[in-house]
Amino acid sequence: MTDTDGKIYPESSTHIAAIRTPVLGHTESDFFWASLSPNLNEWAAGAETYTSSKEGQAANARFEAVADCSVPNSHVMTTLLYQGVEPDPTDDNDALEIFSCTVSQGKASDNALAAEQACAAQATALKLPFSSWRFNPAWANSPTNLVYFVAHDDLKAFPANSTARLTDPSVAGVNAGFADSMICESWVKASQIVHRPTMAPADV
Repeated sequence: MTDTDGKIYPESSTHIAAIRTPVLGHTESDFFWASLSPNLNEWAAGAETYTSSKEGQAANARFEAVADCSVPNSHVMTTLLYQGVEPDPTDDNDALEIFSCTVSQGKASDNALAAEQACAAQATALKLPFSSWRFNPAWANSPTNLVYFVAHDDLKAFPANSTARLTDPSVAGVNAGFADSMICESWVKASQIVHRPTMAPADV
């Protein structure tokens, strides 16, 4: 499904919608739907337009006809952790690592933050050309506490960046920090952009 005619979202939309298709990793899902907005106000305005319009309702009906999307889903708030390249969420060529994590029993968010900081410090020292984000669920029907996105330019950049990170002497400590504080599942996904923003987000 695409929105090339611009009828599902308003002409002034700042919204980005994408389908993420698994390339590596075990998952029972055939695809993941990612819906991105710059802030909650603009997300709410876009959601209202989508759900109340005949075009949005027709789009939902097409989804329901071909896919079961009743799997766990989340509304999340985003924090940029490391920027090695200028992120472009509308890029169709990126390779996206996704880590879905649950904080381990007896651990706290401070342990997860320390692991994040060690990972970002390693990437900064190596000047790795990727960007990473943490997604904190605002409300969800999933037990996941934290989700991490690591965006590489393409599927060639992903193994090159991974090799640089995994062969660095600091990797053992970085990986141990994550393993000690949380349990994660991971995938690599390719992207197909369904809707691109038609204007810059408003200041709020």
